[in-house]
Amino acid sequence: MSTGLEPHALRVKFEDGRDEQLIACAGGFMEVTPEKVTVLATAAEAPVDIDVNRAQKAFDRARERLEKFKTGTPEVKQSIDEKRAELALLRAMARLKASGTEYSL
Repeated sequence: MSTGLEPHALRVKFEDGRDEQLIACAGGFMEVTPEKVTVLATAAEAPVDIDVNRAQKAFDRARERLEKFKTGTPEVKQSIDEKRAELALLRAMARLKASGTEYSL
């Protein structure tokens, strides 16, 4: 089976026996076979590589843009790319989750 991936926090189990870890995945593709699962990610970040303050600011910015899109005038709505804001929100949520940081919508 093959499938596309949206941005999310992906639980990774290492072959060398290390503990499982959440990785922030920016999207990509996944292939599942009886022997293994292969993920080809657009980008992936381990928790130690995530700048939590930057991720929180990106989360707040994307959430604010989506709120403006939902409640704004037609001119405001025309100036906002809704899909781009949704993907930015998902990427920020993945980073925050992988880093163990709480967030609320």
